[in-house]
Amino acid sequence: MATEQEGQYQLLIENYFRVFNNPSSTFEDLEEFLHPEIVWQEMPNCFGPIGRIARLDAIRPSWERGREFLAEQEYILQVIIVSGDTAAVRFIWRGKISKSIAGLAVGTELSGQIASFFQFRDDKIVKQVDYPCYDPIPNSSTDETQRLN
Repeated sequence: MATEQEGQYQLLIENYFRVFNNPSSTFEDLEEFLHPEIVWQEMPNCFGPIGRIARLDAIRPSWERGREFLAEQEYILQVIIVSGDTAAVRFIWRGKISKSIAGLAVGTELSGQIASFFQFRDDKIVKQVDYPCYDPIPNSSTDETQRLN
């Protein structure tokens, strides 16, 4: 049975994802969930071949770029498992390109299956590690799909 604290962390994650799903959310809305010492890490994938690590000051420009190029996004929570001060989350991500980027045309639909691990401190997210597995991009040539995936 989950402790009261684990239940609060699960609710925090659910509300955190609501911010991502709301197109009118601002970075300030997101920042309410983030510990000042947050470390966000994205493991290597087709869009970030060497992965990425960012602290709070670098998360803002990434958020803003994401909102600029992917105005339509959806995060569908599949599983949340909380144990102590750690949560494992599996979700589906879908987005539609709203501004041409990296050779992808406006309207291109992207999707992926993602596992994320969170650590909490002071009732905020202090670490997030994402393991994205992006789906093949529709309307891409075989060579391009293989290169990106």
